[in-house]
Order: sequence, then structure tokens, then C-alpha cells
Amino acid sequence: MGQVRIPTERIAIHPEDIATVEERFGRQITLALAQGNYRRAKQLVDQVEQEAQYRLVRTDLDPLLDTPLAEIGIRCRTLNILEDGLNLLFVGGLKDLPTSRMLAVRSCGAALVDEVWQAVLQQAVIRDNRRIDAESRLANHEKR
Repeated sequence: MGQVRIPTERIAIHPEDIATVEERFGRQITLALAQGNYRRAKQLVDQVEQEAQYRLVRTDLDPLLDTPLAEIGIRCRTLNILEDGLNLLFVGGLKDLPTSRMLAVRSCGAALVDEVWQAVLQQAVIRDNRRIDAESRLANHEKR
């Protein structure tokens, strides 16, 4: 089992982010440790670390990348495979993920990969249309 890396540098984290992480993962990690399920506890710690790195390292501000996978309209089974098998929480985690790595996960086939990408593309189109509508309304308003 790999070691858990604890950051030693000081990082400014908003108190609401800390409360959110504690609420979402604290009880699950505690329960997994109490049950002796160290593998699950490690997975949860990895998810927390991924989320923290994702929030601190991101340089682009595309709101779609910040969207939780649970909100893009995929099935619960698909979401569980992505979370448990690949430790993915956000759409942005798919950005650099090769399809071959997704297909290597147990119970993940071509249909599941298609479902995920169709949901992401659908969200991108919806968001793009909202942006275009807002820009056209603003342009029409400025003409008046």
C-alpha cells in the first residue's frame, strides 16, 4: 500500500472548502478505517488529494471542468465506476485521461466511455448556447 503524502508547504484554503471536504469525506474515511477497510480509506484520501490539487493547480477557468461528474447526467453505475475505478470527481479529470485507461477498468467498456463523452459534449453545448444567448442579449441591449 502506498504512502499518503502530507503537504508540508502552507496553502491558503478557504474555510468553506475545508468544511466541504470534511463533510464529504471525513465520515467515510473514519468509517472505512474503523471497519479495517484500509484500501477504501486510501481511495478516499486519494480523492481528497485529487480534489485539492485540482482546485489549487488549475490555471484555466472553464466552468465545465469544475462540474462534478454527478451533475452531467450519467447513470449512477457509470459514476461509481469513474469514482471508484479511476478516482475521478470532476469533468476536468477526464481532460488528460486516455481512453485506453478507462477501458482498462473493470466493468468499463466502449458503451460506458461513449455515455461519458456524450454527456460531457451535451453539457458543453448547453453551456455554450447559454453563453451565446447571454452575449446576444447583451449586444441587443447595448444597441438600444
